[in-house]
Amino acid sequence: MMSHDPKLNGRSVHSLDSKGRLIMPTRVRMQTGEIPERLGFWLTRGSDNCICVYTPKAWDEIGERLRDDQQPFSTDTERAFRRLFFSDATYCACDPQGRMTIPAELKSYAKIDKEVVLVGAGSYAEIWDTKLWEQYYERESPRYGQLLNELRNGAKTQPQGTRPTEGGQTTTS
Repeated sequence: MMSHDPKLNGRSVHSLDSKGRLIMPTRVRMQTGEIPERLGFWLTRGSDNCICVYTPKAWDEIGERLRDDQQPFSTDTERAFRRLFFSDATYCACDPQGRMTIPAELKSYAKIDKEVVLVGAGSYAEIWDTKLWEQYYERESPRYGQLLNELRNGAKTQPQGTRPTEGGQTTTS
């Protein structure tokens, strides 16, 4: 494994092949620190109809943070989030050419047909349908400065896959 924490940045557009496989870019494959014969990623549902992609190391770390036995008296929201997050998770091995099959259930959830955008999100990446990403980016990009200021001023961020409700509670997306 790599000695540093992987950081997944940037974005790139890709087409799924006729078997529904995504060729993971070399820059992303290199982040796993795995030998090519053991290369793979954990995929699960994200918020806003995208698929979250985790390296094995990042998946282990998020699993530790969300383990039930560390939070035995968790809220209904926390339990529901963990159930959805982990029940939709699938380990997807890459073949020697770096191709990975996206499970049909996740493709359906993310409304993916053929064209996708792979978006780096720091410790994980996201797979988006190209049209959904363009809509999201167009809607959120003008708020970049506002988002930055909110984060600088200590606004609490929600874990990936959750969103605040009007009453301040957190719910899964």
